[in-house]
Amino acid sequence: MFEKILLPLDGSELAEKAIPYVRDLAGQLGAEVYLLHACPPEHKEDLSKQQLYLNIIADNLRQTIKETWQPSGEPKIQVEVIIDDPIKAIFDYVKQKAIGLVALTSHGTTGLREWAMGSVADNVVRGVGIPTLLIRIKESRDIPEKKD
Repeated sequence: MFEKILLPLDGSELAEKAIPYVRDLAGQLGAEVYLLHACPPEHKEDLSKQQLYLNIIADNLRQTIKETWQPSGEPKIQVEVIIDDPIKAIFDYVKQKAIGLVALTSHGTTGLREWAMGSVADNVVRGVGIPTLLIRIKESRDIPEKKD
């Protein structure tokens, strides 16, 4: 069904709320996961921090997918930090990597961070041209882990 899933992350807890959904989908489908952070040009000095951030998330995803869904295989997780506008970066990345599904969160509260992510989510849903899993987060609460 979906062989490649893109999870754009901006470093916020809100964006990270999509991780459990992507973990379970990738585990069940054996899909490859692409973690993407688009850094605006004015923040290019943060590239190494963002790369480390994505590497940590990728390592955790690999471990939990392997333990929960794919004990005999190595989950495929790719990470990339690029300098670009987030919306443009997502659109270009989807085409470049032949992504089948984009997963991201929307907002349910007010505030500048949530408004900005909501704007990205809205633009992606309306313009990316592939299936999009939009997770609406109404409040900050933990998403339960899968139990055996």
